[in-house]
Amino acid sequence: MNGHKFTWFRLNGQAKSQIDRILCSREWLDTWQGSMQEVLHRDVLDHCPLLLKNNNYDWGPKPFRTLNCWFQDGSFHDVVKMARSNHQVSGHSAFILKEKLKATKQTLKK
Repeated sequence: MNGHKFTWFRLNGQAKSQIDRILCSREWLDTWQGSMQEVLHRDVLDHCPLLLKNNNYDWGPKPFRTLNCWFQDGSFHDVVKMARSNHQVSGHSAFILKEKLKATKQTLKK
């Protein structure tokens, strides 16, 4: 693809184009300076999904990290499910996710 980020492919792969765009306001761009469009891999459709992301925003410390070896422990998935279901949080979705990850981390430490 010669470094181009094509967003549409003919199903037979013979034609490709950069036809998809993200539309946002000047106010949005001023608030989220440094935002960029990323073309994700397509799956079933002939269009690639686009992701608008901002790498310059500091969300604070990461509440959760994982080691690949945990996934080989047979009880890992059950412990994670239990931790998620036992911890009830209200608020906006990003806050709920952050709090549930913190609770899962504490459960895994035990």
